[in-house]
Amino acid sequence: MKIATKEFIRDYMNINDISTELREIVSIYSTIDMTDYLVAIKKFYNLLDYTYLKDGIMLYIYNDYILTFDFKFKEIKDIYDYAKENQLFHVCNYLADFLTSYHYSLESNTYKQSQNYDCIKKEFYKFFDRKEFYGDGMYLEHSYDYYKDFIACKNFEYDHNFFCDRLYKLYNKNNIHPRYNELFEYILNNDNLLLKIIEFDPNCKQNASIYNTNIIDGFKETNINGYHYDAIINLTLKMYYKDILDENSFITVCNNLIKSVNKITEMMNNEIKNTVLFISDVDQILNYLNQIKRCQRYYDIYKLTIEKCIKTLLYCKRRYLKSDSVNCGLEKFQYEFNPNSDEIERIKEDLSNNLQTIFLYLKVDFDQMLTIAIKTFSESPVPMLVQYVCLDSEQGTYMNWDNDFDSSFSKYYHEKGIQIVESLSDELDNVYHGNYYYLMLRHLSTTFTFSGSIIATTFKKFLDDNLEEYICKNFLEETDLVFQNDYVLCCYLIICIEQLICEQIENIQLKCNFQNMSANIENLFDYCKDNKLSRDIYMFVYYVLYERYGLNYRNNFMHGNFIHKKNLTVELLYLFSCLIGLFVVGDKDEKKN
Repeated sequence: MKIATKEFIRDYMNINDISTELREIVSIYSTIDMTDYLVAIKKFYNLLDYTYLKDGIMLYIYNDYILTFDFKFKEIKDIYDYAKENQLFHVCNYLADFLTSYHYSLESNTYKQSQNYDCIKKEFYKFFDRKEFYGDGMYLEHSYDYYKDFIACKNFEYDHNFFCDRLYKLYNKNNIHPRYNELFEYILNNDNLLLKIIEFDPNCKQNASIYNTNIIDGFKETNINGYHYDAIINLTLKMYYKDILDENSFITVCNNLIKSVNKITEMMNNEIKNTVLFISDVDQILNYLNQIKRCQRYYDIYKLTIEKCIKTLLYCKRRYLKSDSVNCGLEKFQYEFNPNSDEIERIKEDLSNNLQTIFLYLKVDFDQMLTIAIKTFSESPVPMLVQYVCLDSEQGTYMNWDNDFDSSFSKYYHEKGIQIVESLSDELDNVYHGNYYYLMLRHLSTTFTFSGSIIATTFKKFLDDNLEEYICKNFLEETDLVFQNDYVLCCYLIICIEQLICEQIENIQLKCNFQNMSANIENLFDYCKDNKLSRDIYMFVYYVLYERYGLNYRNNFMHGNFIHKKNLTVELLYLFSCLIGLFVVGDKDEKKN
């Protein structure tokens, strides 16, 4: 049975009965005996659930607490010395692996950004000599032994990134370890698919046959998973750039990609059970095909075949996205709205007296939405953690979500989310760790248009008879019938909304950015975010017009994405509400002045 990295380390150091306190700081006494040592090494093991980054650098610079270990470097040195004196060499090897990575982290430019960098570095080198981390230095020698034992464990499930980041310390510091070639030969002879090590191979041309064999043998695996496929494609490209890729190896890669394309085309004739998985598979194969095109010499030979595969995949994807079964395997949300007759009459009376009250029904309390999203995640975290895809079968498009945001809105609501979590700490069963703005958007994606749909459905006839004329007469001062076409009217409303935004920007003596209209609403939000009404209105406008994971109406209307949509009542309602909201916040500011 394969074992994981931490299990390997635990067995390697012969640690049993490990404490469950995962991040307890190392603590030992001034005089060490075996009991103290065992407690200390167990705590150290549990503490080091750390991640290596590229180039052998470990941890994250923002976590000074873990980086400093509360400055207990003397205690770590005492554990190492005790293990060495008692010939516990596996423990020495493991501690040396940690110390060398710590050394390279402190020597890197990345860690110099840390707030406590200078005092950490000074304290570390008070106990550990720099020269011991280079050449035949004691700690680097022990690190070498650790790597060799690491590779020799036949039943270990290799984490290639975990391993290659350690190779970096022995190879890529312009000071190659004296025993490095011996270690590398050992790797090549004892592992059949370490596909990432080529960048650490000083003799890759002599080992070309081994790498080419690895590519061909790699596809003989019964189950080629995504990670495995990625590794093979990356190796193919590296070998090409190093001029050691055989044409037969390239053909092997192409043939296996063609097999994957054929499977996709076969799926089109059968029932596709999960849309997200289908789209993910298609995109992954497209990515691989585009990558191998960089092998220019071989691509020129097999160009027609590769391009035919790409066109076939694109055709399959678009055909499926336009099909009736596009929602297969996706979670469906169903709502019921059964207001009593008195409620309907009250809303109808409000709207008949003044259609501007639509804004009151559609406006959103975003702080409340964020709180609800946090509580919803606490109750049911799994749906929020799975891959999320927006599908539009009418346009034949889709969009994968990510949580990479950089706007005034995302920064504010992320910080707000942190505050809400702290205030609800006793109520939450599961706490979300990520961008809270993203969490709020995910929640809104299933609820936002619901209110608009209710009003549009319940009062459709009433609104169809009055809304367009009312907007044109009372807000746009336009009587031309062309403006009562819903598509034209929506486009014109967007122009009016952006004009109002520019006017409000100039009122606070800022320059309007006509090249980036969404930046203007961000500036207004920054200026007024301490006022809840203004904050909610500007976030509302941003969500409706510009947020790509929101309604994104500006992009959709200006690019003609809705031109064939038969019913634009909901869209018109939200754009009209944005206009009303901007009038409200503008009027408030005028009264204040």
